[in-house]
Amino acid sequence: MISGTTGVVYRFEVSQVADFSTIVAIVTAVPNGSGTTSMTMGELPFNATYYWRVRGSDGTVESPYSNVQSFTTPAPAPPPSTGGGGVPGGVPKGPGGRGPDNGPLPSYGENVVRAVAAANPGALQNSCQDSGGSWQFMDQVVDTLRTYDTRWGYNGKRGNTHDPSKDVIAYHYGSGPDEGSPDVYIIDIIGGHCGSNPSPIWNDVTQITLQSGTIGKWTGRGRF
Repeated sequence: MISGTTGVVYRFEVSQVADFSTIVAIVTAVPNGSGTTSMTMGELPFNATYYWRVRGSDGTVESPYSNVQSFTTPAPAPPPSTGGGGVPGGVPKGPGGRGPDNGPLPSYGENVVRAVAAANPGALQNSCQDSGGSWQFMDQVVDTLRTYDTRWGYNGKRGNTHDPSKDVIAYHYGSGPDEGSPDVYIIDIIGGHCGSNPSPIWNDVTQITLQSGTIGKWTGRGRF
C-alpha cells in the first residue's frame, strides 16, 4: 500500500457494519517478510458477518484505506449425542426436548459440570477468553446440558444478549421463545475464572443478580 519506504505498520479495522460507524476491533500488524501481512483476532461468534479494511503508515506517510472486504464465521457443529463434553447426556424432557414452563432449576446440572470438567481438564484450564482462552469448556457444558433439556443456554450479562457471560450459563424457565427472555435461572459454573486454577462449581446467582439491580437474559450465542 505504501511503496518506496520501510518500517510500514498496518492498521486493520473490523466492524459488523459496512460503513464502519462502529468498530469491533483495531489491530496493528507488521509485514512478515514473505510479501504478505496478516492479523489475528480473538474467538468470534458463529454465523456472524464482519467487514474489514486496512491502511498503512511508515510514521510519516499514511495510505488511504483499502477496499472494504467481508467474511462470515462458520456455523457451529452439532453437539455429539453423548453430550458436548464427551460425557453421557440425558433424555430430553417434554415436547421438543423442553422442560415445563415455570419449572424448578434442574438438579442434575452440578453433576454435568463436574463430569465435563473431569473429562476435559485442558478446556477448563484454557477457559479465560480474555487471555487467549476459548469457549470450549462453556460450549461443552451447555451442549451436554441441552441433551437433557433444550432450555439451557448462555447468559447475556446485565441483560445484553450481545455480551454473553464467559463463566455463567442460563436456564429459561418461562414460556415463549428462549432468545432474549429475562425469565432465567443464572448459574456460575467456573470458580476462579481467569485465575491460575479454575475449578468447576455450581453457584446459583439468580437472586443476587436481581438484588444488585440488574438482570440476565437467555442467549444461544449464535449457536442455536
